[in-house]
Amino acid sequence: LEAVVKTGASVSLSPTSDLRTPYDSSFHDALLVLREKGVNLCLSIDSALLASVSMFEQMATTWYVGVPWLDTPMEKYPLIDFTYVLEMATINGAKAIGIADKTGSLKPGKRADIIMIRTTDINMVPLGEVHSALVRVATVANVDTVICDGCVLKRAGKIVGVDIETVVREAEATLYDLRSRAGGSWAPR
Repeated sequence: LEAVVKTGASVSLSPTSDLRTPYDSSFHDALLVLREKGVNLCLSIDSALLASVSMFEQMATTWYVGVPWLDTPMEKYPLIDFTYVLEMATINGAKAIGIADKTGSLKPGKRADIIMIRTTDINMVPLGEVHSALVRVATVANVDTVICDGCVLKRAGKIVGVDIETVVREAEATLYDLRSRAGGSWAPR
């Protein structure tokens, strides 16, 4: 912890994976202590085997866990609020990899990386506090439009410019090949 703070290093947390690993039950404590020490915390996705590949799920999990528990050493630490969780998922990640001057927030001169969420979907109405809705309620199904560096990658809920059938076919072939080479109980049935 001292070395992380002294060097100004960032820490990337994968909440759903971190909570699942049997050798490390300290995600809750690490989240609160690292934030209290001023460490730049960001969110990542570790493994599709442990949780869905959804930054929305990572954000919600972080928010749910980010409460100082009574009768613990973290009892007086500040709670992790919705805005901080959104920063972990956006600008803090850009800071961690050294590109916060180019992306991670909407500012003049930065790349136009934008995710538009449909707030009219049944799980999003009625829309109250926006940060709360994004962190706790939104899912990948609510993503309507994605623009990265000025290029539209998703429009009206559909991925643009990617042959999904080819991606699926190649992923299935790769999995089959890996399982065939692994053999044993991993061999394809």
